[in-house]
Amino acid sequence: MDPEITERLDAKFDSHEVRRRLHDVPPHEVYEVSVDGRRAVYKGDTGPTGNAETEGRVMAAVADRTSVPVPETLCVGDGYYVAAWHPDAPSAEADHEADEAWARAAGRGLAMLHDETAPFVDAYGSFRADEAFAVRGRDGWHAAAVEYVVDRRPVLARYGHADVAD
Repeated sequence: MDPEITERLDAKFDSHEVRRRLHDVPPHEVYEVSVDGRRAVYKGDTGPTGNAETEGRVMAAVADRTSVPVPETLCVGDGYYVAAWHPDAPSAEADHEADEAWARAAGRGLAMLHDETAPFVDAYGSFRADEAFAVRGRDGWHAAAVEYVVDRRPVLARYGHADVAD
């Protein structure tokens, strides 16, 4: 475990414990933690393409401005966030299959998210970490998608797919 995780938790909480790693696939790592007596999840960046801070800020904004159920965001920092444990979260060891019921539930949640956030988002693109629903946007989705792919060219190049960004 990276000692930076302990330093980050020390700075934000009176007590904490890192219990176990749940996920470690670049560009993120996820740990089950306990903070101030609460079961929680720590998600942090492991490389330059990570976006945990933005994810944490957007998740907090979704909780504040919509009825979409998301875990409570306990803190957000540079390159990481901590969220309350969600009792319905799948276990790290479980083998999950996206069956029709799961797909329908996910679709309903996504439709609700789009419907309730439409008044806040007036462009296509990446969310900015500093302003929850502010988007570094483009007028059209195609331009936003091209910008996204071009920004990730170095990662694509590592796997022999840089040509899609050219």
